[in-house]
Amino acid sequence: LKKISAKIQREFGKGIRVFLRSSTNAEDLDGYTGAGLYDSFGNINPTYRALGKYIRKVWASVWNARAFFDREYHGIDHFKVFPAVFVQETLPAAYAFVVHTQNPSNAEEMIIEAVQGFGEALVSGDEEFIGLPYQFIYNRKTQDLRLARFASKGKKIIIGSDGNMEPALAFYAQDP
Repeated sequence: LKKISAKIQREFGKGIRVFLRSSTNAEDLDGYTGAGLYDSFGNINPTYRALGKYIRKVWASVWNARAFFDREYHGIDHFKVFPAVFVQETLPAAYAFVVHTQNPSNAEEMIIEAVQGFGEALVSGDEEFIGLPYQFIYNRKTQDLRLARFASKGKKIIIGSDGNMEPALAFYAQDP
């Protein structure tokens, strides 16, 4: 962990805060998309202690109820799922998105879902962030991108004046 902390500071600079993003080898399988099932943590001060705490939480999220029951339903072997942690610099986010590399109803399409602010309002499942994200459909064959749904989430996540992440009202009516 000390080496990871030092590497983060070399790559991003001292005093920078990071997101620890989750991923697994079982997120984009043939006929299955599991994006958003696992936990990520944002705006972390990458100290030795914090990295240990949050990397463990990312790894442990492989066994959260949402991920477990979704894999169970789709017949995915739990013991063949391996987590990874991606480190990303915390930057102010006007929008965040998730790309589902395969539309379950049409293999030629990808689904892109977007929200204002940080993506945790999109993927957390927290009741505070109820509503729907923008949804775009991209067809690889025709290269057509279309808006399939307007966003209706009432809140977004921002970095507050104290430097911590916090909910704020989302104003989608002001979007271009």
